Amino acid sequence: MLRDGDTKKYWIYQCTFWFLFAVIPFMGLALWYGDYEWVHIFHIFLQAVIGLVLSAMLGEVYQRIWKMPLMPRMVLVVISAAFINVLWTYLRILTFIWLTGEQHIWREFGGWYFGAFYIYLCWAAIFHGIKYYKLLALEHRGRLREAATAKEEVFRRLKAESIARDAQLKMLRYQINPHFLFNVLNSIYALIRLNEPDKAMKMTKQLGRFLRYSLDYDPGQTTDLRQEIESLNVYLEIEKTRFPDRLIVTYDIAKDAENAKLPSMLLQPLVENAIKHAIADSETGGSLKIRAWVEEYKLCLEVTDDGPGIPIVKGQPVLGQGVGLRNTIDRLKTLYEDHCSIVLRAVNPSGLKITIQIPFEKA
Repeated sequence: MLRDGDTKKYWIYQCTFWFLFAVIPFMGLALWYGDYEWVHIFHIFLQAVIGLVLSAMLGEVYQRIWKMPLMPRMVLVVISAAFINVLWTYLRILTFIWLTGEQHIWREFGGWYFGAFYIYLCWAAIFHGIKYYKLLALEHRGRLREAATAKEEVFRRLKAESIARDAQLKMLRYQINPHFLFNVLNSIYALIRLNEPDKAMKMTKQLGRFLRYSLDYDPGQTTDLRQEIESLNVYLEIEKTRFPDRLIVTYDIAKDAENAKLPSMLLQPLVENAIKHAIADSETGGSLKIRAWVEEYKLCLEVTDDGPGIPIVKGQPVLGQGVGLRNTIDRLKTLYEDHCSIVLRAVNPSGLKITIQIPFEKA
């Protein structure tokens, strides 16, 4: 009894209803009375065809008033059924007179009308029953899709956390390897030999803080940009002690970006990569600039160095064997899919600029 989305089913329901309407009186007439005339049988099926056509018109009316409030719609349902039934009763009597020639039948109009009225009320009830059943089925399928989407989201988050934890382990192996520890411990030893125990103690504490933070942070959680910068400074304190006159770090953090959410320790691998390739290998050192701002509902992060940069082939940067940039790219793609971007650009006269865009969300 529906007109939206499935015309074939609608007409199957329609024909089934009116065929049963014709068959039931026919069976009653044939089995109960035994003796019947074919003209009456023909009239039974003819009035079913007329009822089918009129019910199709009624279905169009019900479809148009479907979005009305319930009570006014129910009133219109009954009124329209009553009106269509007047027309159906008139046509039934008219065709009966045409087939049988019995003129006195007009006196029985009321009996024909009220008996038929219940048929159209039944039709209207079936129409609305199927309509509500379809809506319930659609809602059920929608909830199943939502459940499937939620499961997919959980799986995606678990996968992101797994990749992030793997990236954390790689980061630790990359950072806290013998070469890294040798450089830091050698710097501490040099400070002791130079009779600067305060600086040596300070650097030892900085190394301890960095190791503790690196081991404690949860890669599956997010943090705000302010805390991210604070944790980044823990790492930079060590590097500034190693390169006191060769490392210059500047920040340009927009006010509206300070409370933005982002994955924990997102900037640290990028900064470390810049220090390793742009500053540590340079006799004169270098500078880092870290920017953050909000633009068109996106959190924009930028790390720029003035080192030698990286090769650009056909407009695309050629990544080396390091894991910092690769892990960051994989982590962002897993967390945000197509809703993020990471762009590497060469800086004139030398250097590299890394720009990240992720959806902006306040912590």
